[in-house]
Amino acid sequence: MLGFALVAAASFLILVSSLRLTRLMGRPGMAALARIMGFLTLAIGVNFFVTAVKVLFHVE
Repeated sequence: MLGFALVAAASFLILVSSLRLTRLMGRPGMAALARIMGFLTLAIGVNFFVTAVKVLFHVE
């Protein structure tokens, strides 16, 4: 429950200060952040896929 509260608080703070962050980072910073977020999303997807294949074929 504490983890959920911390993530919610961090998300709230980021969303509240998003306009300032956008101005601070500029276009190059936002492009870099978009690439990093894309990479993290890809990594999570690959992890889900590998876990599903392991479960499907009973590999440990």
